[in-house]
Amino acid sequence: MAAKRSSFITISLIVLFLTKPAIDLFWNKALLTVGGRPFSLLHIAGVFVFVYFGRYLLTYARHSAPYAGLFKVFIAWNVVSIIATFFVDEISAIQIVDLMLRIADSYIIYNVAFFAARGSVEHDHYRIVRAVSIGTCIALIVNLIAIVMGYGGVRAGSNMSIREYGLYHDPGTLSNIALYNIIFTSFMYHLMPRKNPVWLIYSMVTVVISLYLIYIGLSRAVFIQMIVFGMIYVGIFKRGMGKFVPVFFVVLVVVLGASLGLDYGRFTQRFQSEIVVLTSPDEVSRTKQDKDVDLGAMERLGSNRGQLIAYALDDILKRPAWQIMVGNFTESPSHSDYIDVLSRNGVVGLLIYLLLLFFIWLKTFSLLRTGRGKPGWAMDVLAFALINLYILYSIPFRPLSYTTLAWFMWTVIGFAFGRRYWESQDGAKAPTAPVPPGRPSPRKPGSGAGPTGTARYPNVARFR
Repeated sequence: MAAKRSSFITISLIVLFLTKPAIDLFWNKALLTVGGRPFSLLHIAGVFVFVYFGRYLLTYARHSAPYAGLFKVFIAWNVVSIIATFFVDEISAIQIVDLMLRIADSYIIYNVAFFAARGSVEHDHYRIVRAVSIGTCIALIVNLIAIVMGYGGVRAGSNMSIREYGLYHDPGTLSNIALYNIIFTSFMYHLMPRKNPVWLIYSMVTVVISLYLIYIGLSRAVFIQMIVFGMIYVGIFKRGMGKFVPVFFVVLVVVLGASLGLDYGRFTQRFQSEIVVLTSPDEVSRTKQDKDVDLGAMERLGSNRGQLIAYALDDILKRPAWQIMVGNFTESPSHSDYIDVLSRNGVVGLLIYLLLLFFIWLKTFSLLRTGRGKPGWAMDVLAFALINLYILYSIPFRPLSYTTLAWFMWTVIGFAFGRRYWESQDGAKAPTAPVPPGRPSPRKPGSGAGPTGTARYPNVARFR
């Protein structure tokens, strides 16, 4: 029965990830309006996850993913911040529900993926990763067609760079979906039970499309994330001569792009303000003096995102002491998850959130370090890569609120953690054969270094 439920969860996650990137294309198409706020397919998807997947939290009430308790504490502290803000400021109930639903959905997805790992793990890993690859590929092809046909338009970025965003909200979203397509497509081929030339061709074509969309999206944050992922993928996951295959492929694509007229100098122009700040900070124009917080030349980083952070910190530090600790659940002018959490949930909330990310990172690193050569190690590496990108991307952006990327990450991490947990559970419950008279007792499950012992599968307490 438990295996059947796990299979249902996996199939549901597959359907969700095949469709969610395409659903995001309709972010500005309102199906109805409540309280003057439009509701789109994205909101319906969020409610679906909360209701459909949330019920499994009751089914598996005795089990929870590692640090799920800390995740619940973070959600509970958001409620504390909301209540505290209610007595001093006007806050939008719809805005509260929208944000809390996004955070709660990530918690639910994380746990149900952890539950789903009880099933046919190796096969399910492949199917989940393939679903993300195909789902993002479909959305990218639709965007590429729209861009070629002139739909979606162009948007002028910093330094007069022209950036494409297709049918998504902004170029950063398009570039991130392309990056995650590269990530999941790369691991999909490794997890494939049987190598198939058709899927190899698919992988090569979709990666080329993704690289091109990253090129025209011109997102600095995605460019940096791609470098970080490349270091993890090549430096940790790939071994021997296999390290040179992805490097050679990317170099070949870049060279072919240059021969076709692609101007890679656009990236140099895009990073011009960062180059100036880091190399000649004295040449940067004087920052605005209408605030007490002054970050100096660093305010010019990220198209003045540093300045938005300075304004947000200035506002936070001028609050009463209790609000600095508890937070004020109103909109923050910053463009960073960390500053947003500090503003909404105070110092206490930010500390809880940082501890959650740190412990999750530490656990993925532990699996990465101890799992090399074992089944499921590819999923361990993918989990480690995604939590690193999430932590990095949270500095200039808000992945906590962008459900698609968050769900991808929490699903992979949930599966990676769930594999080890259910192995330890099944090992502890393995039946033992009766001992014939005069023969030594067999080694008990979990008591030694045998196939079900703690040397291979840690018990629940040690896993947590």
